[in-house]
Amino acid sequence: MKKLLNLEEKNLELKIRREVIKFASKIPVELRQLCNKFQKKDIKAINEFKQKINDDNTLKEFLKYSEIIYKYNFVESDCKYKDIIFKLFKPDRIYKNNAKMLSDKTGFFSMAIIYIVINYIDDNIPVTINRAFSQEEKELIKFLLLKGSEKDYIERYKKSKKEQNSYKKSICDNLNSGDINRALNLVLIEKYFRYENSKFLNKIKEIH
Repeated sequence: MKKLLNLEEKNLELKIRREVIKFASKIPVELRQLCNKFQKKDIKAINEFKQKINDDNTLKEFLKYSEIIYKYNFVESDCKYKDIIFKLFKPDRIYKNNAKMLSDKTGFFSMAIIYIVINYIDDNIPVTINRAFSQEEKELIKFLLLKGSEKDYIERYKKSKKEQNSYKKSICDNLNSGDINRALNLVLIEKYFRYENSKFLNKIKEIH
């Protein structure tokens, strides 16, 4: 993910969505726990985390790497990465303020984006899929995640707008999602966080 986007790629949003969620799945558990705790502005958790950085070379190297990624994609690039991240993960003002505070207090610029993405993912696990997707639904999901826009899909597969809207609605209903963008995020979260998702779902099953 060092080069998050290829500037020649037609739809930059596609790759950002895929790569950010994939990258989030590799974030060390200590860092994910800090992001979750900081929803309540737990300053003590930051001090404990700083000590962990000193004691854990793997965590230290990951944070160095995430700073390189941040600099390359959010500072040196001409693309409006932050705007796209906000569009995809829809953080509210409180989340944005918390993200900035966490970044300032840890001294890592990348922490702001990590905070927003990790908490979005945490808020959406477990991902519940009510039934198997139909072939048409899978085709649309794959196209929107990997190849192009809804308009491109209609042109490529010679579908009507009505047909596409029907597939979108059934995909959203299946994932209990209010819109197709969130539904696509949920598909990727389930893919890259399958272990965590299964763990949560198994706990729910045990309750019943």
